[in-house]
Amino acid sequence: MQPSLAQSEPLLQAAAGPEGAHGRPIQLGHAQDSAMHDALREALRERLRGRPYPLLAERDPSGLRLLPGAALWRLAIEQIRLWRSAGVMPGDILLDTPTGIDGVVRIVAALVGGFVYWPLAAARLRPLNRQLAPTISEHRMLARRVWSLPLDSPNYPVPISSPPALDALGDLPADTAVLLETSGASSGSPALIALDSAALLHQLEGHARALDLREGEVRACVLPWRRAFGFVLDLLLGLWSGQTLWLAPDGARQPRALLSLCREERVEHLASTPGGVDLLLWAAADGPALPLLRVHSGGAPVADGLAQRARRQFGGWVEGYGLTECGPGVLLDGHAVDCDVKLNPTLGELYVRTASLGHFVGRPERLDAGGWLNSRDLGRRVPDGRIEILGRSGSPIRYDTTVERSSCRAPGSTAP
Repeated sequence: MQPSLAQSEPLLQAAAGPEGAHGRPIQLGHAQDSAMHDALREALRERLRGRPYPLLAERDPSGLRLLPGAALWRLAIEQIRLWRSAGVMPGDILLDTPTGIDGVVRIVAALVGGFVYWPLAAARLRPLNRQLAPTISEHRMLARRVWSLPLDSPNYPVPISSPPALDALGDLPADTAVLLETSGASSGSPALIALDSAALLHQLEGHARALDLREGEVRACVLPWRRAFGFVLDLLLGLWSGQTLWLAPDGARQPRALLSLCREERVEHLASTPGGVDLLLWAAADGPALPLLRVHSGGAPVADGLAQRARRQFGGWVEGYGLTECGPGVLLDGHAVDCDVKLNPTLGELYVRTASLGHFVGRPERLDAGGWLNSRDLGRRVPDGRIEILGRSGSPIRYDTTVERSSCRAPGSTAP
């Protein structure tokens, strides 16, 4: 039987290790540095350096792997040194397929070091690694150099000649921190979103407060990190809040294994799509309830009846569907999270104005003169003040949004 976290104190002490491999300071920065990037970098430093939490945990064929926050910080700094020695400069774009603890180290290194991080599925990244790369001298002539982190040796970046969306990459905002692709399920075609440090900070601060997240709480991470919901509102939010993160990327496809993890490790937080929640409820149908587990559902509408079943089985339930394309997490249980929202009185389209919005890469800007974005979500305001999302413009979808119990303290919405 594999040990649980409660049995692993010696492993934690061993994972922390000495202060850095070389003990040398490294110059951290961004080619186009900004106050917001400085704030994000310093906030990550404060949450990781010298602290046991957040703690990363995963089970692989070799057994239980653990990495305290202090060790995560040191490994991220060493990763930055490796990339810089290979010629990668702040502001360059790094294409990666992050998985497990090593993937989290690279994500933190990219955010701290001022690189632009672009997570892709392995099937997307492999063909790029086979392209003939330009010489370093030719590559330096590009406004932003683009590098691939090969699946078999991600510590050694390779410049690539034809990255996806090459023509649009020249128009990235100067302070872009991460590039994320949408699924295209709600809009009909995938889009590339650039999120800057200010958008990330706004999302993390607002959701940590609204969901009342605490240091040391246990979270199971099952969502893919190439989408905004999984990258920002699951992985980064858990790191930001100082939680213990169990990395279980197969959990959504293996609901019985995820259920066992939740019970054995006393998991308190899970972010998942409605489909993943449905599978977990199926696996848990014949067993006792999970009173410690609070589930944050997003990424898709919630089918009729699913919310009621979830509230009976879990200790907390919150719905976050709405505006996932250009900035994850505008609504929690129908309440706006640190943003302004209003409804078009004729069509019912939801308009949003918030610092968390990203930039559509290679597409016309969709903000109006007042900074409002038409999300194309259709909604209505119900008597208690919540906004009930009915679907998308052109394809309304009815689903249950009745709220009997909320696990979060979301701020009220405003209607300018």
